Amino acid sequence: MRLTIRLIAVAVAVACVLGAVSVASAATVERVSDVNRYAGSVAIAAEEFGTNVGGETQWPAGLRHIVLASGEDRAAADPLAAAGLCGLYDAPMLLIGSASTDFYVKDTIRQMVEDATGPVVLHVVGGTVSIPQARVNDILSWAGAGLSAERITPNGNRYDLARAIAVRVADAWPSGEPPVVLVANGADPTKFFDALALSPIATDRLYPILLVKQDDIPDSTIQALATIDTDANIEIVVGGGPATVSDNIVDFFDQVTAVDRWSGPDRFGTAIAIAEGAIAEGWLARANVGVAAKLPDALTGGAMCGFNNGPLLLTTSSPLNGSTGNWLELNRAQISYCSVFGGIRSVTPTTLSQIDARLN
Repeated sequence: MRLTIRLIAVAVAVACVLGAVSVASAATVERVSDVNRYAGSVAIAAEEFGTNVGGETQWPAGLRHIVLASGEDRAAADPLAAAGLCGLYDAPMLLIGSASTDFYVKDTIRQMVEDATGPVVLHVVGGTVSIPQARVNDILSWAGAGLSAERITPNGNRYDLARAIAVRVADAWPSGEPPVVLVANGADPTKFFDALALSPIATDRLYPILLVKQDDIPDSTIQALATIDTDANIEIVVGGGPATVSDNIVDFFDQVTAVDRWSGPDRFGTAIAIAEGAIAEGWLARANVGVAAKLPDALTGGAMCGFNNGPLLLTTSSPLNGSTGNWLELNRAQISYCSVFGGIRSVTPTTLSQIDARLN
């Protein structure tokens, strides 16, 4: 087939910050956070799925699925591709640690199950090292008979997990719609933000995220592409520049299909390039944006952005990244809502004020 390569490089960075501020202006800036990353994932889920009734969160009666991922930095690679599951199952993503079960998380799951009018499935993203079975058993015991659990891949690594999610998500593609596969670096923790900037697309469009190394394509990723690309003529979007995903890998993909690389000079610029690319394709819009500075916040926040059909931008904790701030100001006439993910140690009050100033 004819090869198309499009390089989108921008020098702007995106910021997504958690927290709530009251502003009498056109754009609402809200911090979404709690006491830690685990409770923070509940706050993000409540923002998207919950309804406040008398000061308590009521969960949807029709909720049938919950995605459970590791919130630990050491296991951050496992849930990089999990946003597609959230979109597939219309499910919130909650985070858990390996050493103990956060009470707020397990009690929230119990409440979700009680509020649901049918059985609920807990989709566990990661192996038993990332999320020990003891954590899953604790949640099952606390939530009661209305909850069951499945582990997406009982064995394997991060690339196998991304493949399993990709194949599951691709099965739900509407017929006749040209499918897209998103590719990002899953080997280097300093590059994980590229996959998370792609995650709103995965949630909203059901375009799966597959993982590569900087200069190598794991067998699991090749197998996933072979399984998905049955006559579908898939297109590939690579998130990140050559220092993240090498030109050799792009050239390999070029042999068989159309490839777009969306990248900037750093993670902030790449998030902006991904936002602009997705908006240009009609996949996302500018009305609702998210800003994050830390991986766990970006993980759960990216899925929320996808449910709101908006991009995820990145920033440093303090100050607001200049490129991201410039993008927010440039687009403020079209932005009505900005969710900032994470508490004050993730995104400082000063940075939150800077975001508000750029938008209003």
